[in-house]
Amino acid sequence: DNPIFTPLPLLPVLYEESETGEYAHLQNDFENLVHKETYCDLCMSPIEGAWFKCVYCNADLCDDHEQLHNENHCCIVLKSQVDFDQLKLIADIENPNNTRALIHPVYDGPT
Repeated sequence: DNPIFTPLPLLPVLYEESETGEYAHLQNDFENLVHKETYCDLCMSPIEGAWFKCVYCNADLCDDHEQLHNENHCCIVLKSQVDFDQLKLIADIENPNNTRALIHPVYDGPT
């Protein structure tokens, strides 16, 4: 009920650029998109298509299992190959015991 108003983006660009300088798979063409380095925490398969990264509990979820996650949590939805160097600037992805995906809070709501 409290929208965030800011002229600045909440997150930096996290996608890898293709050789043409554009971001691949941003046209909802997820058939060939596989996040090879990232596995769904529920099915333990490489995430194909959209990757849901929970900002509360650091869960990595595929499209099939995002709906089973806590409805009070919100996710970053990644729809292209991710530049992990950029992701590391905002998320503690190397610490699986961290309970929050983002280093800095974006939203302080129910957990």
